[in-house]
Amino acid sequence: MRKNPQVRKESQALNESLMQNHCIATDYLANRPQLQGKGVVVIFKGKAAGWMNTLRDPQGWEPGCIAVDADGHQWQATGGDAYAGAQAWHPLPCEPTGAPGTCLHPFVKRDAQLARVQMANSLLERFPMAGSTYRQESGKELQHA
Repeated sequence: MRKNPQVRKESQALNESLMQNHCIATDYLANRPQLQGKGVVVIFKGKAAGWMNTLRDPQGWEPGCIAVDADGHQWQATGGDAYAGAQAWHPLPCEPTGAPGTCLHPFVKRDAQLARVQMANSLLERFPMAGSTYRQESGKELQHA
């Protein structure tokens, strides 16, 4: 059975949004090594808004916030309002046809490592350290004097 073009477009947008959230969370944790592998990063309007040691207290967050854990699972704060906060965290599907909150996007694990390498390279390009070596995406190694 072929998917409706509109459904295909929506699932592509969802996957891009989920991947973008994962990259925002990875970037946020890159500068906070004490938090890596623990808790959830909360994202609001495309920016990291904070971190929690566990997914809890939706009333402390505005509806529409997204929480991302270390495994790439994501939840959205729903219900409520901006003043009183959200009412619940609802899992986002890992794929448009997948069970909500039960699996990791197939590209997240693979791309998470690539994202970390790209982020490290970006930091080294901006703040080179003497004697450091890094690999460009093209595979070419560069050495800083």
